[in-house]
Amino acid sequence: MKKQLLVLIFILFASLTFAQKKYEAHEVKAGETLYSIAIQYNTSVKKILKYNPSIGKETELPLGQLLIIPSKQKIKETAAYKIHYVKKRETLFGLSHKYNVTEDAIQQANPIIKEKGLMCGLELRIPNQNATNTVPTTSKDTDIKTTNAVMHTVTKGETIYSITHQYGISKEELHKLNPQIKGTDLPIDTVLLIRKTQQTVETATVKTDTIFTKHIVLPKETVYSITHLYNIPKEQLIALNPNYPELKNNVLHPDDVLIVKKIIIKTDAVTNSIDTTFVAEKKSFLSRIIKGKTLDVALLLPIDLKNLDTSNTENLQKKLENKALNRVLDYYNGSVLAIDSIAKLGVNVSVDVYDTASNKSVALLKLIRENKLINKDVIVGPFFPDNVDLVAQNSAEKTLIVAPFNKKPSSYPQVLNAKVSKGLLGRKMLDFMTNNRTDEKIIYIDDEQNPKALAAVLARFKDVTVLKPNEKTKAISIINIRKAVGVTKSGRLINAGKTQKYWVILNAKKDWFIGSVVSAFNSLQGTVDITLFSTGHYKAFNEINPNHLAHLKYHFPATSNIDATETTFSKAYYAKYGVHPSVTATKGFDATFDALLRANVAENAVTPSLLYEYNKGAMTNFQYNKTTAGSYQNEAVQILKYTQDLHQVAAESIK
Repeated sequence: MKKQLLVLIFILFASLTFAQKKYEAHEVKAGETLYSIAIQYNTSVKKILKYNPSIGKETELPLGQLLIIPSKQKIKETAAYKIHYVKKRETLFGLSHKYNVTEDAIQQANPIIKEKGLMCGLELRIPNQNATNTVPTTSKDTDIKTTNAVMHTVTKGETIYSITHQYGISKEELHKLNPQIKGTDLPIDTVLLIRKTQQTVETATVKTDTIFTKHIVLPKETVYSITHLYNIPKEQLIALNPNYPELKNNVLHPDDVLIVKKIIIKTDAVTNSIDTTFVAEKKSFLSRIIKGKTLDVALLLPIDLKNLDTSNTENLQKKLENKALNRVLDYYNGSVLAIDSIAKLGVNVSVDVYDTASNKSVALLKLIRENKLINKDVIVGPFFPDNVDLVAQNSAEKTLIVAPFNKKPSSYPQVLNAKVSKGLLGRKMLDFMTNNRTDEKIIYIDDEQNPKALAAVLARFKDVTVLKPNEKTKAISIINIRKAVGVTKSGRLINAGKTQKYWVILNAKKDWFIGSVVSAFNSLQGTVDITLFSTGHYKAFNEINPNHLAHLKYHFPATSNIDATETTFSKAYYAKYGVHPSVTATKGFDATFDALLRANVAENAVTPSLLYEYNKGAMTNFQYNKTTAGSYQNEAVQILKYTQDLHQVAAESIK
């Protein structure tokens, strides 16, 4: 109760701003002093010295020295420069004509262009016409030119080894740039300077360098979890790691160092350009993050704080025992962590938290009248389906409205129905079976509570054997089950020879019914080859012995994978709140983080094609498609299966 009370008190102060703590890498130029640099970055000499302990207050700053600058708000535009954020399909030629400056002047002011090219979202300094003498210079006495510098804030569990492998630099270089590091000690929140370097090419030939991104295997990690973490196919992981032949059989060991990404960098000495090729890597949303972009977010929570008497312990206890309220608070906790997470990636997020009290409340109408929701980029909520259209009517077209539990699709294109419909689960399961079927015989069983499910199966497959419950006992006879798979009472095959494969579709809502059917087929597994399916995975399946389900290679459709809760998110949630996340909290994180990512990478308004892109969350995946009603529905259904070690994993095919 204490945790929930703290959350409620926190919401009372409902207007919050999440912004990444800003650090800048500054390269010292001729004539600069600590004082002049502090003025430039709107900070103090004392703070610069705090993050750069290797320099003294009176020490002359070496030309080319890289400094970590804790910036409050860097002065973006000066008389010398304009700031420009690169958009899709923009070129140096187009920018030079737009700002009436030469391409060479833009490149000299932004050395990062030579390393990475014009990436979408890249912040450029565009020299003003009469300020060409302000272009930064680099030392000519060194063979290495600094082309980009980034900051890294140490988080829990990180080591010198993991950081140097993450950025592809040596321990010596890390220590040289960060003399404050003592031995192997890396306190949490230490800010490190990471310099990415480009080797100067001496001859007029193309030089090719290969950089590998590596992953250290943690306990309980699997090949599946790693390939999905980096969004790469299993075949690529195997090809990049010939020293680990056991990967083919999904065998991993803690502390194995795997190569997960191969980057080929080609440098042309004539043009001094760098071409970076990502090998077999699909660009994820995370790789397209536009750092520095600001997102305006609103969280709409039906908590009804006005009627919460915090001085009355009995009243408070009763309020906090309300399951609906706990569901809202859990979803809110996940959403807050999503906002915090994207802020750490370099996105500025301003978020307002509003108590909408109840369904069709005066509080929500007041927000609308005061135009509090009109210019938001993302709105999480409202939680009551009846309020979704009301909010959509009074928000901008560019706003993404995440409807957490909407059962009925809205008619407004801003609305993202995050919850997958039950009807879609069945269709996706039958699609999966259709795509994997060869010569398997299909048996259908239900407890006569799912006439639509049976109709869908019969419409998709021919020659289906339907076993119906006995009218009196309401159960399926073991004799009829044996007969359906061609096994005699003594356990012998009627037609001996090649083992016949059977697919059993079991759709039922009663646990005793499911248990009896599963038990019967378990006794026959091995004599014939049986794979069990359901097109809905009703709650009653959770009461069945998982060993029996695993023995039958049980497959089912799902909107989320409970097994996936042992993730980075789970650890971060525990660190923040002191408890493990509930399913609702994880769904709140996933849906909010997904919407924030889509809003961030969009140039202007989020397009239908951007919504349709597949995005994997900690537990729930997202792929939005437009409904006939007009809003967008999440269609990212996962087909899961039980493994022999009783895990629920994604099934790519039926083997």
